[in-house]
Amino acid sequence: MSIIASLTKKIEETAIVSPTLRFFCKLYYNPIVKREIELANITKKDHVLCIGGGPFPWTAIEIARDTRAKVTVIDVHYLSTLYAKQAISIFGLENLIEIRLGDGQSIDTSDFTVTHIALQAMPQDRILSNVLNRSKQGSRVLVRCAHDCLGSFYSCLSNQCLCDMCKSTRQKNSTMSETLLFIKGLRGERFEEANAYASRVNINSTASVAK
Repeated sequence: MSIIASLTKKIEETAIVSPTLRFFCKLYYNPIVKREIELANITKKDHVLCIGGGPFPWTAIEIARDTRAKVTVIDVHYLSTLYAKQAISIFGLENLIEIRLGDGQSIDTSDFTVTHIALQAMPQDRILSNVLNRSKQGSRVLVRCAHDCLGSFYSCLSNQCLCDMCKSTRQKNSTMSETLLFIKGLRGERFEEANAYASRVNINSTASVAK
């Protein structure tokens, strides 16, 4: 686990018992999640899966509070799921958010209209590949991306999403570079176009849609 991931986990665990820390965490996460909600056009009609929720699933909480969408959160660490259940009870969101023990590399995502992959969810490329393989056509996938992560996603892009439906939003003043949006499309029909998209991003990441 990286230093940033370890620090994030510790902060989230402490936020369970610290209203002051929760206030500052909300200030950090709220604008990030709002941009992601806008990017993926998340509404009350969606069923959202958050992969890598951590001890305090801020993203799921913000999505549920802002859109009233149903959200399922999974994490590979059992202790994190116990903390997460305490966290959602603080906000009274048990009717909207479900916490599960689960692995993004193997979960069946066919029941979800939106999947959100956290920055700390690893390995992101394998998780993304599984999500795109199992999601239904038209499903949206949000991936929080570090500054140097784009290259590992190219193989997932090539066969499983439409290149003209891939966008991103910049995430300023945070530990991530941007959030990428993939929309599951018909396999095989846009292989060349998808590779062309990957090449454009590789050469100049500012070519993607920024908001």
